[in-house]
Amino acid sequence: MMNISWEHQAHLADGGTPPCTPDPCFYQLTSFHNPAHILAGLSEQLNGALDLAHGTVANVWHIAGRSLQVVYRVPAYQAAGTELIVNVRFLARGTSLGAYHAAIADAGRATIAHLPEWDAIAWLFPSDPQLLQLPAMLDRAGVSARLSRYHGMPIAPEQLSWRLLSYLPGERCAIMYQTASPEHTSIGKLQRGTAAATAHRRMLELSAMPGLSLRIPRPLGVDEALGARWEAYVEGQRLDTLIEQAGFGALIDNTMQALVHLHAAPLAGLPAAGVEQILQRTCAKAMRRIHSTLAGLAPAAAGFFAQLERKAAALPRRLLGTIHGDLHSANILVDRHGPVLIDLDNLALGDPAHDLALLGSRLLLVALHRGMRLADVAGVVESMPAAYATAGGAPIPERVFAWHLAAMLVGRQIKTCIRHRAPGLERLAPALLRYADETLAHDRFRAAIVRP
Repeated sequence: MMNISWEHQAHLADGGTPPCTPDPCFYQLTSFHNPAHILAGLSEQLNGALDLAHGTVANVWHIAGRSLQVVYRVPAYQAAGTELIVNVRFLARGTSLGAYHAAIADAGRATIAHLPEWDAIAWLFPSDPQLLQLPAMLDRAGVSARLSRYHGMPIAPEQLSWRLLSYLPGERCAIMYQTASPEHTSIGKLQRGTAAATAHRRMLELSAMPGLSLRIPRPLGVDEALGARWEAYVEGQRLDTLIEQAGFGALIDNTMQALVHLHAAPLAGLPAAGVEQILQRTCAKAMRRIHSTLAGLAPAAAGFFAQLERKAAALPRRLLGTIHGDLHSANILVDRHGPVLIDLDNLALGDPAHDLALLGSRLLLVALHRGMRLADVAGVVESMPAAYATAGGAPIPERVFAWHLAAMLVGRQIKTCIRHRAPGLERLAPALLRYADETLAHDRFRAAIVRP
């Protein structure tokens, strides 16, 4: 379910410089990657129903001093092929007695468990104390009736199966629904507020634009009261899983063609995602987390951010367009016809360089994390602006791409490493900051600066 396959349970904390700043609020950070330890008490409460030896970490969210949540996938012994999704909220050391008891007040319910040995509360999916509509997404009768309407054919509840694709507790969830007919496989997305309705409306607008050569999932329907939308499933491989293929550069060229069409799409009422917003987000999210989690890196990061602010004022005025807004490599699927852009929930008005830089910075992180083809990937990233112009996009000046890439390397990639407590964080973060620093200092990105 993570946008990067960190494989937490396969790693122990790496050594290195600068070391992670200890978080005195969460002693559980040294153990969360081991489902067998964390969920042993839960399995006992469920009469030994969990196959803990094969449990995996599905996602992690850590904000130093404030919160630690982990989602686990755990196979169930009762029926082959079934699994439980367990969301564990670890309580911070020093939590007041009143707040502690308030947090465990419902722990006697069947879908909520108290794990006192870890000072934690566990919710069994789809129970979610904030995303209260989530159980409706697993109501077979209701979902099958809805999908029957969308696809124009009856789908019996007993034919329906589901698989969790992504889940941020309390905020959003994406579920794949499979039927007896593969062509009717669908995706349901539940989000808080009006986000689902807004995304559905914009996808309908994109789909209806004449002459727009852009491949996106087909929107099926929306339930505004529920806060959910549905779209057709796209069969394909994530772009980042194809890095080692010989034709990876050609896939990037095809992706640039798709982006040229998206950026030219005339959507109205989009939120701004310009230089000012990038600076605000980097300061509020990345810089604070670097200071609290990687204190040894904080002075260098502060110096970088000061340069980023200074150089932002000198950037040329650019024609803005409709950008994806969250174009990391897991949001591009590749099938036999080429790339498909998915998860268009963050469409915004911004510089096309934003999308290129976010994708390029994520590819660098993935290659660095996996230790594979780093120099080749860096070469592909360097070629992106030229490929974009060749595909018909407005030329992106070197310093504009360099500024955006540097900002994304720190503001998005280091931040995601910290937030998900990435294995090897102490190695990844300094390398990413070094790439960003050198790129910003020279007002251009060159593949030669990239090294582990």
